[in-house]
Amino acid sequence: MTSSELVGVIITPDAIRDKLVDRLLQDLLALGSINIVWMSRRVLLGRNDVIFLYPELIGREFFPAVINALTMGESVALLVQGESAFAKIRGIKGKLRLENGVLMTGGLRLKYRSWSSNEVHSLPTTFGEIDQSLVKRIFEFRIHTAENTTETARICHLYMGIEEVATLSDVSPETLVEVNRLAKEREYG
Repeated sequence: MTSSELVGVIITPDAIRDKLVDRLLQDLLALGSINIVWMSRRVLLGRNDVIFLYPELIGREFFPAVINALTMGESVALLVQGESAFAKIRGIKGKLRLENGVLMTGGLRLKYRSWSSNEVHSLPTTFGEIDQSLVKRIFEFRIHTAENTTETARICHLYMGIEEVATLSDVSPETLVEVNRLAKEREYG
C-alpha cells in the first residue's frame, strides 16, 4: 500500500487570465482520492523566485519564457494530497517534448494549450530556432506540478506564510523538514 503524498501545484498566471482555474481544479479533483489541503494566490516576485523554483532550467534557451510565464501576474498555489499523488498528478499534467521536430504533449497541457497544431508541426528540432512569441505561448503551461518533495517544499516556501508552513507538521512532516532546510539554505546561501 502506497502512503499518502503531498504534491505542490501552481496554476499559472496565464490560466488565471484565461479564466481556467475552476476547470483545472475540477480536472484535478476528477482524479479521485486526491484532496486539496491548502490553496493561496500570490504574485511571484521575479527572476529569483523562478530560479529558486526551477534551478535546473538556468541557462536553458527557453528559461526567459518560463520566467515571463510565471511572473506575469498572480498565480494560484495549492497542495494536493492522496495515495500515489505524484504519479496521478504527473499523469494528468502531460509531458512536453520534441519528437522529430514536432512538439508533443498530452493531458492538461494539450487540453488547455494556447498554441495551434499547425504551429506545433512547423517547429524545428530546437527551441532556439523558433519564433520567440510561440516559445512564450508554449511555456504558458497553465499548470506546474512538483515532481518530488523538494519541489513541493519550494512551492511551500514561496507561497506560504510562516503560520501556514507550521501546519505542514500535521499534513506532511517530511515536507516541513524540507521547507525548513530550503529556507536556511536560501537565507545563508
